Amino acid sequence: MIMKRIVLVIMSVYSLASFAQDMHFAQFYNTPLAINPSLAGGYDGTFRGILNYRDQWKSAGNAYKTYGLSLDGGMLRKVDKGFLGVGAAIYNDKQGDIGLSRMNAKLSLAYHVQMSRQQFFTVGMSGGVLQTSINRSNLIWDDQYDGNGYNPNLPSNEALIQPNNVSSDFSLGFNYVYKENEYAGNKKILFGGAVHNLVKVNDAVLSDMKKKRSLRYVLHTQMSFPIDGTNLTIQPSGFVALQGTSQEVFLGSNVRYELRQASKFTEFATTQAITFGVFARELKSIVAFAGLQMDKFNIGLSYDINISGYAVATNGKGGFEITLKYLNLSKFKNVYTPAPRL
Repeated sequence: MIMKRIVLVIMSVYSLASFAQDMHFAQFYNTPLAINPSLAGGYDGTFRGILNYRDQWKSAGNAYKTYGLSLDGGMLRKVDKGFLGVGAAIYNDKQGDIGLSRMNAKLSLAYHVQMSRQQFFTVGMSGGVLQTSINRSNLIWDDQYDGNGYNPNLPSNEALIQPNNVSSDFSLGFNYVYKENEYAGNKKILFGGAVHNLVKVNDAVLSDMKKKRSLRYVLHTQMSFPIDGTNLTIQPSGFVALQGTSQEVFLGSNVRYELRQASKFTEFATTQAITFGVFARELKSIVAFAGLQMDKFNIGLSYDINISGYAVATNGKGGFEITLKYLNLSKFKNVYTPAPRL
């Protein structure tokens, strides 16, 4: 059946290479709990909230829309001591006219061990649920054509397992952080890794599909190098994901310019900064980024320029993405500051 084959191809690609499109964000550095559970609470602050939205390949039809919300913070935090990080996140990815949706909700727990005044090593884990669903009312099958045209009242004679399939989702991760000295804004280097899909379950909604999710391996890095005598900071970042025979690689850098520096001793002066950057996703897309920080609030905008073989269908257009972030700074500014801000 032609229509069934089309649906099966879509679902097969989605299941075999879910990391490439499921919860796919170009601003990977703004989705910490999605890439590594050990990043929970790993920043200079008491609370962090992030909203993500991505609209990809809109010119090719109802392709991909991805939403995300994450909340995390540090607990039992003391100067020159290790501390606990906790977080919660929910991501929802909707694909195509058939309403294929994958929702992932998880809780993360991490412990940050202070190795020295300048170094932290963190391990973390996350657990949650993954729900895969499909809107059967949007499916059209050849058995529903009665000779005169399409009749939605006719049975499709196609067996779905269920329109909603819920499975478990567990991940483990680690990261290492070096920061030059006690003040936020100076040189920082972070690298980490994580393993996702530790419980291999079948989350397909079609009975023909028995493919289980493969382990997903992630490596990532974020760095921050201030240029002496200027208000500029270079922030290179990288992300690699491997799953089965597929891979995804992001490399690039942001440049942050501080319009006004926050006082390290009072709250009368707050930080204001702008950020611009360019990233490449293999030979598939070029991502331009712009961000603005106003004290505790950050906004980040990015746009993908599609240079892959699918560029003909999308007229070279890729995906628009926006991130809103709130970061409540800690009174201990020298506790832990691994990640460059927007």
